[in-house]
Amino acid sequence: MSTTAVTPTETKGVRPFSWRDKIGYMFGDWGNDFTFILQSTFFMIFYTNVMGISAAHVGTLLFVARILDAFTDVGAGRLIDTLKPRRAGRFKPWLLRICLPVTVMAFLMLAPFVEDDAYGTRLAWMIATYILWGSVFYTLINIPYGSMASVISNDPGHRASLSVFRLLGGTLANLAISVVLPLVVFVQINGQSEMSGSRMMWAALGCGVLAVVCYLLCFVNVEERIATPPKAKEKRQGLGEALGSMVTNRGLTGLIATALFMLIAFMMLGGMMLGGMMPYMLNESFNNGQLLSLVNFVGLAPTLLIAPFASALAKRFG
Repeated sequence: MSTTAVTPTETKGVRPFSWRDKIGYMFGDWGNDFTFILQSTFFMIFYTNVMGISAAHVGTLLFVARILDAFTDVGAGRLIDTLKPRRAGRFKPWLLRICLPVTVMAFLMLAPFVEDDAYGTRLAWMIATYILWGSVFYTLINIPYGSMASVISNDPGHRASLSVFRLLGGTLANLAISVVLPLVVFVQINGQSEMSGSRMMWAALGCGVLAVVCYLLCFVNVEERIATPPKAKEKRQGLGEALGSMVTNRGLTGLIATALFMLIAFMMLGGMMLGGMMPYMLNESFNNGQLLSLVNFVGLAPTLLIAPFASALAKRFG
């Protein structure tokens, strides 16, 4: 039976692309980063210094979770791609579906409810909350959010501006979390700098509420203008065929390898500065965890200065 290829078409009767879409899309990245930056900055030191979990166990969880993500990311992408679009579009509805689960799990992940329980209970709490937050719920909201830019507009200049506003949103959220929160969660007790478990819990709750608000603002202000009906069953590429194309298509292989090495470099640098060595060094060697605020500000401020130039370049060459 012959089939015709399904191509994206522009939805009729919707308002034209405007600043409202740019600001709304920026709020979506705020929503993501109010849990992602929170986790990447404070997760490891919270579980080693507050919950009393071995650093080896925390590191093993992070390693295993990255392997698990390789499967959940692909599974989430295929799920979103094959489901029929709703009235709001293909990707926007996921913001409403997942905004509460991802923020609730981020709150539980950084709440010291089982701080005084047996080690096995604390370890199980860490594993369950982290996997549910990152490998399940964050995946199910971040993948459709990232894909949304392709259906907001088919104009390359518009898409370039969305990328700039996403970068700006991520930087502002990073400032709000990694610069402000160290001043809140680190305290001096008997002359010794320590992370407060109760303050971390309330900070996570505040970030969760702000994340939900940002997701809702993104949902309300962004329009999906490019309709992308699901492909006919006969035209869908199987998982084995997709993996095979990674080997036979040299261009695709090069793109994947480049993205992989860039991600490894970013994670290594980010791990050193945010959730890895830096918080421990400042908190324990300098006896002042609040210095993390100043260090993060110095690292993030140049991005805010560069963002306007990036926007101008996107408009000119996009």
